[in-house]
Amino acid sequence: MLRGVDCVSLPTTVHANILTGVWQNAAQWKRRTRRPWAMLCVELEYIGFVPSRPPDFLSVTPMIPTGSPLVEALKFYTEQMGFSVQWTAEHGAGIARGAVAFNLVENSNREWIENTSLSIGVSNLEMLYNEYRDTAAKVGPLEMKAWGRREFHMIVPSGVCLQF
Repeated sequence: MLRGVDCVSLPTTVHANILTGVWQNAAQWKRRTRRPWAMLCVELEYIGFVPSRPPDFLSVTPMIPTGSPLVEALKFYTEQMGFSVQWTAEHGAGIARGAVAFNLVENSNREWIENTSLSIGVSNLEMLYNEYRDTAAKVGPLEMKAWGRREFHMIVPSGVCLQF
């Protein structure tokens, strides 16, 4: 019935009316509401209507163990790595720098920490390397790898490995 409609947001009464048959089809909804097609679909998705297009992955936000009290980890990531705090809770916080975001989790489980490794794409790799060389992290050399990628690794104070 609604194939080809590109969806965005619509009043809550409309989705109920469409699903209960008050509106015979999407064209009738469009004529009576005079709203853009884009508004119909997001609202229908919100109430569980299965759209004709597959879902897209929009982002990923890794959970990173702090290895120490949250306040110490936040100090390192903000003061030494240039992240900003997006939100905080009792045992966690969200941080971001540019388009990259992490959720810090207050946890000192060594197995989790020592098995957490993230590869982060950046612009101006050499400038970032110079910025991070003097941090409290263990920063490896900036070098060309055998697989043709120029990169460096750093082990942050908790023990998590970050690759740039």
